[in-house]
Amino acid sequence: MQNIYLVALLPYIPLWVYLYFRGSLKIRREMLFMSIFFACLSPIANYIWWYKDWWIPPSILNGPITPENILFGFLFGGISAIIYEDLFKKDIKQK
Repeated sequence: MQNIYLVALLPYIPLWVYLYFRGSLKIRREMLFMSIFFACLSPIANYIWWYKDWWIPPSILNGPITPENILFGFLFGGISAIIYEDLFKKDIKQK
């Protein structure tokens, strides 16, 4: 299957959307910021650490930087930023 990496990411899109619209304005801002931040870092990290000597999944563009890497960083950056607060209903306090 040519686009298995993209197909594997598709179930996380509804989860991201659900968590985004379920959260408060503060959580939405944090989630969106972290999603964009990790979307920018994910292709760079993939190229530096994994592209040369690790698993290279088939992609739409077949290059070192792919849309799947950006989507992966966007989805998992946002989900991981707020999942603890959402699951346990706890607010992380900053000192």
